[in-house]
Amino acid sequence: MNCASATWSAGAFAPVNGLPAFYVEITSGPLEGYLFDVVSNTGTSVTVGDASIASAGSSPSFLIRAHTKLSDALRNATNLNDYADQVTVYNADGSVVSFLRDSSTATGWVDATSFSESDAVIYPSQGYVLTTSSPGDYTVTGTLKSTKTVVPLMAGLVNIVALANPGGASKDIQNINLGANLADYADQVATYVNDGSLGTSNALLYGGAADGFLDATSFSPVTGVNVGGNEPVIVSVSSSTVWKLNPPLSQ
Repeated sequence: MNCASATWSAGAFAPVNGLPAFYVEITSGPLEGYLFDVVSNTGTSVTVGDASIASAGSSPSFLIRAHTKLSDALRNATNLNDYADQVTVYNADGSVVSFLRDSSTATGWVDATSFSESDAVIYPSQGYVLTTSSPGDYTVTGTLKSTKTVVPLMAGLVNIVALANPGGASKDIQNINLGANLADYADQVATYVNDGSLGTSNALLYGGAADGFLDATSFSPVTGVNVGGNEPVIVSVSSSTVWKLNPPLSQ
């Protein structure tokens, strides 16, 4: 992707320690909301590692953003205990990676299998689970995203999604555009019980645009199932698709 007026430093957006450090976010056209990892850059161009970006058209608008890593996301979490607390990251390709807390390392985390110091990119569309042995606080800080995000929903995999709106009021699940690309009477969602047990409630089946989400057992329309700004929802899809998520201030 080219930007003739740019004055970037060559290599400024290159991967660091084997992890992508920046990504291109398309903000107009058919791929609006899609993200692409930067693999290299010159003073006026960036190269991404996914050929599908060609579908964005000849001159889409785009942003270059720094990735958030696991070490960044949990920097403000309190009362974490070494080798007792764990993060599980669910990747879009179906793989699952786990990390253990180790405050003696630069990143604060080690790979749960190799016990080597490690870190991971946490994409805007990605979910993870933090399991702790003691109570603590997890404070999210930063700037609200003002652009759309395309969230991949992969068939046969765990899809943990959320509105990602730290200040937003709860929204009726029928009104958050989650069903727009779901298959009628095939795709399901469930909400997490908000008590730390990771249990689920509100098993729902998508019944099409006319009926929306239905109770998965009785097939009756549901009302009053609200999703908070930071409450996770589990989505199971029969075919891989996406959820086009509006920015927090437009939800």
